[in-house]
Amino acid sequence: MTVHHIGYAVPDIDKALVEFAALGWKTCSDVTDDESRQVKIVFMEQSGYKIELVAPLSDESPIKKTLKKGSGTPYHICYEVDNLEAAEAELKKAKFIPFKKAAVAPAISGRRVEFMYAKQNGVIELVEK
Repeated sequence: MTVHHIGYAVPDIDKALVEFAALGWKTCSDVTDDESRQVKIVFMEQSGYKIELVAPLSDESPIKKTLKKGSGTPYHICYEVDNLEAAEAELKKAKFIPFKKAAVAPAISGRRVEFMYAKQNGVIELVEK
């Protein structure tokens, strides 16, 4: 299990791209509308690190809850795993709870992702290699 990216909730992708670029981040993907999750996503990288900017696609977007305070914020760490089911089973033993079933992620080349939660760690995302 290795870190793939840090997810960063932002109210507006276009404005966030400008601000992160001012900090030296470079866009490394197209902006993707993920209709199934009601979010707009773009990846940026710097010095071997990758972030995922996630903005609401509609008023029904679940990321709206994360943005209630009105500003951008990191909200999840994504880990790359060899096998989602095996990783989920191991993490369940450590009291992680799946809350979004494995599904294809258009912004990550159609790879499967799954979201889990633990009280001390918050939200994590798993992405299958």
